[in-house]
Amino acid sequence: MNDIQRFVGRQEHNGDPDEDPLRFAVLGPVRAVRGGRTLTASSPQQQAFLAALLLHSGRTSGLSEMVHALWGENPPDAAVSTVRTHAWRWRTLLEPDGRAPRVLLSVGDGYRVVVPEPGLDLDFAEDLARRARQAAADGKLEVADGLLADALSLWQGQPLAGLPGPFAEQQRIRLGELRHAWTEQRLRIALALGHHAVVLPELTLLAAEQPSREHVHELLMQALHAAGRQTEALAVFSRLREALVEAQGIEPGQALKSLHHRILAGEPPVPGMSVFQFGAAAVPRLAPAAAVLVPRQLPPGTVDFTGRQEDIATVVRALTASGRTSPAVVAITGAIGVGKSALALQAAHRVHDAFPDGELYADLGTEEPESTTAGVLDGFLRALGLPADAVPERVSERSKMVSTLLDGRRVLIVLDNVRVAEQIRSLVPGSAGCGVLITGWASPFGVPTTERVFLGVFSPGEALGLLGAVVGPDRVAADREGALALVEACRLLPLAVRLAGAHLAARPGWTFGMLTARLVNDPAGTLRLGFGDRSMLTALRAIGSQLTDDQHRAFLVLACEGPEFGLRAASSMLGVAEREAEDLVESLVDVAVLESPVPGQYCYSHLLWSFARYYGHFHYERPNPTSRIA
Repeated sequence: MNDIQRFVGRQEHNGDPDEDPLRFAVLGPVRAVRGGRTLTASSPQQQAFLAALLLHSGRTSGLSEMVHALWGENPPDAAVSTVRTHAWRWRTLLEPDGRAPRVLLSVGDGYRVVVPEPGLDLDFAEDLARRARQAAADGKLEVADGLLADALSLWQGQPLAGLPGPFAEQQRIRLGELRHAWTEQRLRIALALGHHAVVLPELTLLAAEQPSREHVHELLMQALHAAGRQTEALAVFSRLREALVEAQGIEPGQALKSLHHRILAGEPPVPGMSVFQFGAAAVPRLAPAAAVLVPRQLPPGTVDFTGRQEDIATVVRALTASGRTSPAVVAITGAIGVGKSALALQAAHRVHDAFPDGELYADLGTEEPESTTAGVLDGFLRALGLPADAVPERVSERSKMVSTLLDGRRVLIVLDNVRVAEQIRSLVPGSAGCGVLITGWASPFGVPTTERVFLGVFSPGEALGLLGAVVGPDRVAADREGALALVEACRLLPLAVRLAGAHLAARPGWTFGMLTARLVNDPAGTLRLGFGDRSMLTALRAIGSQLTDDQHRAFLVLACEGPEFGLRAASSMLGVAEREAEDLVESLVDVAVLESPVPGQYCYSHLLWSFARYYGHFHYERPNPTSRIA
């Protein structure tokens, strides 16, 4: 009995429901199977609900994440209750005995599906592909060919067929690319085994279906060349070049050009296939040095980092958890100055050994070209060994190339100062061995995460620890009461404490009380801490690039009301209806600019309120309160 027969055989009914493990399928119509009986929900959206849980790799998915998966940015008013109804209906199918749930669990405000191993067709297919890669690396090409054929046979049509919602659409694209990559690997193995005549019909069909996919055309040219049909191989190159130039304005890659030149020169076909060629089957233009290139791009960690030990432990556990079938994605969020980047780098350096294939880093919070999604992908590709002239033009193609280069590798990607989810959707790879660490003001809604860590201000003890690390512990110990008053004047904000410490470190004759008095007596005193690009004012001015025009104006206008206000006051100040005002103010809560202690009530942190008043006084003329924000 082969692997596929053993997997499919799990659904054979043996009379005892407890001993008939559930099988789930997403590589085609979404369904569950138990004892030879298919369990399928009646509506496509119910199937999309189950698919989202299955593809979140056994982790808990919160209500907000499920709502976004099913409806995107415009959910209906009854979205939450609809999600709960979907959960109830699936439970009646999956847990018919009425006992406590064992498959579809409620965890917090979300849900998690417990899938027996190997209970999901995608997990089983990925395991077969992993074994195929290892077999090829060991020189067992026939075994690798059979394993990949088994993996591809698990596809039963279009993945997640007919399911609505943005999550399903993204996954269809991902799974489609996975199938293409495995198909190309299998065909490349077949050519290495000398089976060019067998694969020629399939390659011809694939090339017709994908007129601009270079890897397929390269394989077709190799097969035709091996079959002695050089004229047809050259014609394939000509058609591809014409399609690429006409559609995208680009020339074929270097690998195809080299193959074209070899055929023109009458060189014989290259026999066999090396292990490296198989591992890089989808990366024909990879530089030879890339086989051993290990990027180490992390900036140095903060030498005087203090506190946050529980948060670091949470991040480290999430990034190093075993048994994953998708990359670990951890988001660290919080307001300006709470130390998100410092914590991320501290954790990233601690998991160095868990990612032996390297670390990639990008700061997405600047206005520089290299901070755009396209720029970050370009930098990653070069760091992974791709020559500059081989980097694709389109963002989507660069994203696919990064995913291909990272397939089977264990690389940590740190995406710092993320503003919106759109910046990073193309930067998250599909390889289960990779980890992604994200920092930003708001949670990256729409990007599935393994763990989310929200940072608030320091505890008094942590703040004193940081102050002591900057000015010296003896200085703090000599005037602990004065040091405590200073960090409280800094509102326990890590960045403010650090800058205050730097100010005092450069002035050994100053007492803590002297600086505290300046901060307390000057409403904008904390804003003036630091100098140049190491100042509170510089950090806070980043607000302008993080907010939309409407959000930015609301941030400044509402500060005129005071540090606290209600929805009615916001509506009056902004000159819009309460519902519109609520949407705008809640969007500021989402990006950690405002806080909402209870529904309908909002407040600034002291620092942001001071900044809004200061910044508004010098840079913004308040509009007529009856006018509408444009």
